[in-house]
Amino acid sequence: MKITRIYVERLKSYGDYSNRTVGLEAILDENEGVKEAYLKLAQECETLLELKEIRAKKEELERELEALEKKKKLFEEACNECRKLRKELEYELERLHSTLQEIESVAEEKLKFQDKIMERLKAIKDTLRSILPNWSDSDWWES
Repeated sequence: MKITRIYVERLKSYGDYSNRTVGLEAILDENEGVKEAYLKLAQECETLLELKEIRAKKEELERELEALEKKKKLFEEACNECRKLRKELEYELERLHSTLQEIESVAEEKLKFQDKIMERLKAIKDTLRSILPNWSDSDWWES
């Protein structure tokens, strides 16, 4: 009985200067053809290289996905912080607007009150002029 041992190895190089090697070994008996076994092992090596490449790409994509998920989380946190700041800013602006309206209302009341005082002072002066014909404004302020 004749036994044949064959070994097939495939090397694949990539653009990033990395290499992947796969080797397969088979022990054949006398009924098996060496050429067919060699071609079958070569095909299996190619398939294994493709699987390795797929796994490597998958791992790379998983790392990228993880990095993107971290960025997404940071972005969502920033968005939440932005929303929080926006609400606080809106609240403070509403408070400021309310305060300004109160100040405006007080100022208007003060102006109305001042106008009433001026009208009463004018009425008093007119009354004093009618009672005291020689009376002048400067006499009244000096006394």
